[in-house]
Amino acid sequence: MSRLRSSLRGVLFGVACVAYAASAQAQCEITGRTVICPDATVQLCAPTSPDYMWVDDQGSLISRAQCITVAAPGTYRVYTYDAGIDVWWGPCVHTVSSAPAESCGTAPPPPPPPPPAPELDTLACPRPASWWARQCRNEHGRRAELGAAALAAVGACVDERSQLFSWSDPASGLCRAIGQNEGLELRQLTHRQYAAVLANLCADAAGSLQLGREAFGLGADAPFSTFFGATTVGAWVHAADAELVQLRGASLRDKGVRAAYRRIFGEAWAIGHGMGLDTNCPMPPAGEDGEDSSVLAALGEESGLGADLEAPLAPVAMPNPFHGSTRFAFTVPDASGAEVDLSVFDVAGRRMTTLARGRLGAGQHVVQWDGRGLDGSRARAGMYFVRGRIGQAEVTTSVMKVE
Repeated sequence: MSRLRSSLRGVLFGVACVAYAASAQAQCEITGRTVICPDATVQLCAPTSPDYMWVDDQGSLISRAQCITVAAPGTYRVYTYDAGIDVWWGPCVHTVSSAPAESCGTAPPPPPPPPPAPELDTLACPRPASWWARQCRNEHGRRAELGAAALAAVGACVDERSQLFSWSDPASGLCRAIGQNEGLELRQLTHRQYAAVLANLCADAAGSLQLGREAFGLGADAPFSTFFGATTVGAWVHAADAELVQLRGASLRDKGVRAAYRRIFGEAWAIGHGMGLDTNCPMPPAGEDGEDSSVLAALGEESGLGADLEAPLAPVAMPNPFHGSTRFAFTVPDASGAEVDLSVFDVAGRRMTTLARGRLGAGQHVVQWDGRGLDGSRARAGMYFVRGRIGQAEVTTSVMKVE
């Protein structure tokens, strides 16, 4: 398992970097009425930003739009994204109260709801990068499940579908891109995870690949709930391919470049493991497929980047988003060790659990959250924050729990 080193301060999202600072509240104001009548609605709008996350009192995600329409009293919160420094600010808070009865007239009846969208019979049964790597070689006595012809067809489809890859021999090219996860820099690790997502799309497009009686792969219109806003796997691939092409010649010494690669890595890893997807087949448990070392390596220091070894990394959630349990990796940089106090909080500031408390030795540590509160009940879907101290440094990160 590759060790995390403290020259990286960003977070995967894997994996998202969120600044949960009270001072940010002074920088944003939600516009809209503060009272509401029965059977009426109020429109609330966040400050202009590249991206938004509206959450309710329980931390459940409401919308990713700049403006929302609410029909009930309550406290509404929104986080805004600063692309210049790769930080989420917030929350901005706006309370809507019930209007006095005498000030409310008779509201017109609401318009009829739109007809339900037709259900899509979309395959959502992906395989992670490690599974695709096994199709290129026998590993630890485990036989490949795809034949050479099927693997060549998938490789040709990946090559044709992406502007990032260009292979004279598609099958060999796919295997070079996806066949290993050790000793790779962050750019290569991200390309590997992205190639696995494309391979899953191509498996569905082939229409004839299956394991036993079960088909596998991903439909392009498979809904994908991601921390960064794509609505389908196909839309995510289109955006990720363009960004990866743009990043191809960029220096990994640039903090923004590394943050972009970590974000794409985290989302691709989540897709390959069925995170954020409405999967319709059994998924292998994350962590039992040989991917852990790849994930941790992508979050560590890339070779040759230099180091600022005095600052601890914020905890990194893996996987993120998650449904069930997730783990947090962090580093104690002081050679003599340090006092560590890390806990999970909901958006209202309530402590959900304590992850670590006490003196820990130098190096990498991994702790797990089972997705439950202090009372043992399962936490609701929504955003949660890990806050605390590693030595004298305050650290904060976030994680998204999905149903």
